[in-house]
Amino acid sequence: MKGTLNAFRNLTNRLEEAVGDCTNLHIAYPALVYGFIHLIRGNREGAIPASAAFLKADDKTGLMRGADVAIRKDGKQADFIQKYHSAMARLSGRKDLRDDYSRYEAVALVIVEGADKGLGTVLTDHPESASSLRFERFFETIYRDYELRFVYGAPDLRVLTRRLNGIRPRQLSEN
Repeated sequence: MKGTLNAFRNLTNRLEEAVGDCTNLHIAYPALVYGFIHLIRGNREGAIPASAAFLKADDKTGLMRGADVAIRKDGKQADFIQKYHSAMARLSGRKDLRDDYSRYEAVALVIVEGADKGLGTVLTDHPESASSLRFERFFETIYRDYELRFVYGAPDLRVLTRRLNGIRPRQLSEN
């Protein structure tokens, strides 16, 4: 899990870190079911809110600097966020041990409100509902891949590998 408050121009660096972490861990542990969640402060274009005193104003406009904006005035994601979303979507979806080591089984991008009103609440319209990076899909994907890899893939080990949440693997396969 990572969090970014501002300087979204640096998301390229976060992407490189994510690829490196994932690749290194999957090379060392190919069976690992690995996910990545990135929380981004949804700074809105315009005046800097009181809760974001750490942000510096643009010298010319006195408003939030462009590199710190996550949500534009029209309500759409800023270009930095859109590009990062597209790149992270391509890092998600590893299904099996033989798949690309540099892909996570699941990735979630969570944008939280950066304005004083509603500060910290999850923005339900970002990413858009069709996105593979929606947080609502994250744990479902992680659990499904784990069960396919360990519970169903090695049935003799079910006693050791089943999830300890009260749902038995047999119940899951019957649904």
